[in-house]
Amino acid sequence: MEKLLPGQMAFFYHRSELQLGLVTAVHDNVLALTDTNGQKHQFPHSRICLNSSETFDTKDPLAQLQKFQNQMQQEADILCHIKELMQDHQGRSFDQIIEQLNPSSDVQLFSAFYQLSCLPTVFSHRKGVFHLLTPTQQQEAEALLREKQARQDFLAQVKEWLSKPETALDAGTKFQLAQELRDLQQEDVHHDLTVLLKKRLSHQPEQLIALRRSLGDLPPQEDPVLDASGLPLLHSDFIWSQEFGIVTDRSLAEVEAFSIDDVGTQDFDDAISLTPKEDCWLLGVHVSDVASVLLQGSPAFTDAITRASSMYLAHTKINMLPTFLCEDKCSLKATQTRPVLSLYCEIDSQQHIGAWHFKLESLKVKANLCYKEADPLITTTPWNKLKLFADKLHSERDFTIPKAKFLYQLKVEGSQIRMVRTDLHSPARLMMEELMILYNRLFASAASDNLLKLIYRNVETSEAQTPCSNNTSPVRAQVYLSPEPKYHNGIGVKAYLHATSPIRRAVDLINQAQFVAWLKSEPDPYSQADLEMLIPRIEKRLRLQRETQRQSERYWLLRYLQSNWMNIPINAIMVRSFVRGCLLELVPWGFRIVVECDNLPHPDEEVKLVLTQVDPLKGYCRADLIS
Repeated sequence: MEKLLPGQMAFFYHRSELQLGLVTAVHDNVLALTDTNGQKHQFPHSRICLNSSETFDTKDPLAQLQKFQNQMQQEADILCHIKELMQDHQGRSFDQIIEQLNPSSDVQLFSAFYQLSCLPTVFSHRKGVFHLLTPTQQQEAEALLREKQARQDFLAQVKEWLSKPETALDAGTKFQLAQELRDLQQEDVHHDLTVLLKKRLSHQPEQLIALRRSLGDLPPQEDPVLDASGLPLLHSDFIWSQEFGIVTDRSLAEVEAFSIDDVGTQDFDDAISLTPKEDCWLLGVHVSDVASVLLQGSPAFTDAITRASSMYLAHTKINMLPTFLCEDKCSLKATQTRPVLSLYCEIDSQQHIGAWHFKLESLKVKANLCYKEADPLITTTPWNKLKLFADKLHSERDFTIPKAKFLYQLKVEGSQIRMVRTDLHSPARLMMEELMILYNRLFASAASDNLLKLIYRNVETSEAQTPCSNNTSPVRAQVYLSPEPKYHNGIGVKAYLHATSPIRRAVDLINQAQFVAWLKSEPDPYSQADLEMLIPRIEKRLRLQRETQRQSERYWLLRYLQSNWMNIPINAIMVRSFVRGCLLELVPWGFRIVVECDNLPHPDEEVKLVLTQVDPLKGYCRADLIS
């Protein structure tokens, strides 16, 4: 490029925007320019994209620039000429275009360059070559431009809010910002927001937590584990303030149904019924039809899927659905009519399954029972027949893994932390587990027979658990999710999935939505490609939830030990050792903790653990071990 002279007009890019400037001075290889906003710049000649052949008076640069701009705007016809020239959609350089256009003035030359460079919905520009966009490409470019503008508007609002916290953010911006702050807690994303935050604050984890709390995205009560997890803990009114109706046009099931769950449960998503027929019993397993309440593809449905699962922690429960849905409109509460997806099976006197089918209907549950209340009932007629049927189902499995008699869990009630024991061998609990497995496997059978694309639970054959004849422990199965069904050797069926808990699990909700659409002869909400894209996201969120639950459990366990077991011997079993300590399993609770200690016992050795120092926040504890 020839060296420029004072008084020449020039196009240059500054902060990714094409700017018009007037050269006011030249010093060696450095140009002094004034732009249309009166800003002064100093650039080397190489920064100039286009320069005029004519020179202008530099005494009043702004006046000259304004006049030149007005003249460019009057050359509107130049756009039509360029589009006509490039309607063959062949790529051309700017020089080739100008050669064919043959502009008669600098104004036309600059106008042509501006139209080609600054109309991304009409022309594309890559490596010096311009193309006229096709109608389809123009629509795509317009969508991208709207998206870019929306992003700029969003960042501008966030910038103003950071500068003036008293500024009110609209509901949509508040929701999006909270969502992106959660993302930033988990991984390096949203780089433009990160840059903005670093300019305004230190972008430390504590700052992200403080911003989320100021947006109302975190509960007022601080929780070090949950706050830092980046998980959504509350439900935004922006998504969930709409009306959610209950389907009322279905026939009411003529059965006497009961739900059976843990004490204190309010989100009842399943119930059972047993009705005598002439030559058999009719078993009903009824699951809340959440898919009929949440519109597929709606922001609420998408938000539920993003959450992946409800979380049950020592001090709180994080529901997948907001309380008014999971504990009311979608919950199979006693005496309330709710839409359900029911499985009906005919059971003969030998506990064999005859005909079975799924049905969309309404259900009014008679009572919500806990396991302790249900245990004595299932020893009486007719429920004892159902218990025999469930026992038979259990015995027919390929194999089962023995489970511990009790499960110990921590429960926070006010300022008290208690250890709660659950009987895993409760007859009612074992019966309900088998009936839920039956629902899941027949659901999967119907789906696979009809080539439905659902999210199946498959087992890696090479690593699957198999019965061992040499008294060795079975190899732990590797379970994975897939839209393609495979033989599940743990249950012993050709296909298996989860569908009994759509209130609490996203996979169950998706499966139910797909299945209900099929029953109603409607299009699938999700294609196989959609499911293949969703599965990794759900699995990633579930891994984060499991890790958060593990950290939360460790925190509350240490709080519990700190409050109740300091300097008191605790029975423990050595699992493995580290450089400065070991991993111990606390008996009989089954919890495992890492302790720093001086003397290390042998693996599997039973010891007495005496805690001397505990720091729940740091996850640290020191102890003396007595063999």
